[in-house]
Amino acid sequence: MSATGDSPLRENSLSCDTELSRQVDRILQSPGFSGSEVLRNLLQFLAKVATEEPGHHVKEYEIATQVLGRAPDFDSRVDSTVRVHIGRLRAKLAEYYLTMGASDAVQVKIPKGTYSVICEHRAAWTEAAPLSAETPPSIEASPIQRHDWRWMLGWGVALAAAAMAAFTWIDRPPPAPAALRTFWTAFGRGGSGVTVVFSNPRFAGSAGQGLRYVPADEDLPPRAVNDRYTGVGEAFALHQLTRQLDELRMPLRVKRSQLLTWDEARSQNLVFLGGAEVNVPQGELPHLQAFDFKMTDNEPRRGLGAVVNLQKGEGEEPFYFNSGAPYTFDYAVIGLVAGLEPHRRALILAGTTTFGTQGAADYVLREETVSELLTKLGVRKDEPLPFFEALVRVKVSGGVPTQTNLVLLRRLK
Repeated sequence: MSATGDSPLRENSLSCDTELSRQVDRILQSPGFSGSEVLRNLLQFLAKVATEEPGHHVKEYEIATQVLGRAPDFDSRVDSTVRVHIGRLRAKLAEYYLTMGASDAVQVKIPKGTYSVICEHRAAWTEAAPLSAETPPSIEASPIQRHDWRWMLGWGVALAAAAMAAFTWIDRPPPAPAALRTFWTAFGRGGSGVTVVFSNPRFAGSAGQGLRYVPADEDLPPRAVNDRYTGVGEAFALHQLTRQLDELRMPLRVKRSQLLTWDEARSQNLVFLGGAEVNVPQGELPHLQAFDFKMTDNEPRRGLGAVVNLQKGEGEEPFYFNSGAPYTFDYAVIGLVAGLEPHRRALILAGTTTFGTQGAADYVLREETVSELLTKLGVRKDEPLPFFEALVRVKVSGGVPTQTNLVLLRRLK
């Protein structure tokens, strides 16, 4: 290890720049990267910068405008598309090295906190000095030597405890921004933690032969019902919520909607991911007052889902329709309503599609958007959150929600 504290792996990364292009070509030829042109272009761009401009730290703006086709007025404060795609690329690289690239000698990585690629010699971790074939002669230990192992063990335990404490301190996530603490602490008042309920709608049929959605009021034999699916947006939203609530040290439980019990629903503050159609227990809560959801097969504009504006004001639309496939935008509702018991609350994050649900979750987990919401609601630090319902528009790019904007806000009595 160097005097600067760099690991052997970091030192090795400095000597393998010439191998980066060849390793990237190998990765791009793998099946995992064949279906995503955006991630292929992103990895090629980062590799080119690393080889042609060593030491250059790639910025979000460069990726947005040179790779993702964003306009020159791109603003990373309101558009998270670069962070989303970098996260997807990191995940794809990790998947490659767990499968096709498990035996590759060179690993391509994007270190956390950067948008640049490095390559590392994986063998650096496995090199070890050869063991001698000779067996040293037996030497009788003196009384002091016989007890040295106890002192060594004691010091070893102490050093290990100190190392673990240091690692925990270093690895501890930074405190959540003030706006997020205000919003989520106020939501979680009353103790007993938060239960996140994600949709798992019922289907009949199979993935091979076709699936048909089964409404809650349709009675089918248990064997005919398939309830193993949930939306991609709900899965990503659950991941984001888990990380945020963990940083806030808020007790968290996760439940499939089909498995939520009445006792759990009464004793917890609830976060619902997905609308009442796919989150059956949500239908037992006080209904949304300002907004509702038009089902895809209903008129008007059959074939498109929409949020219904139940309290239409001047200049507002009665329906807010999604774009339809391929999706470029969606609408979602963020609603804070009363729970099943006094002092319990339920937060509804629901889009007309799974993309809208993910965008709604992103809105309540970002400092700038939560600050906007609290300001418009007139909430200050340590004040309770009022009941409210908000309509948001979610921009979708390449199947990924990239930007969520507030459209309408209703503060409820």
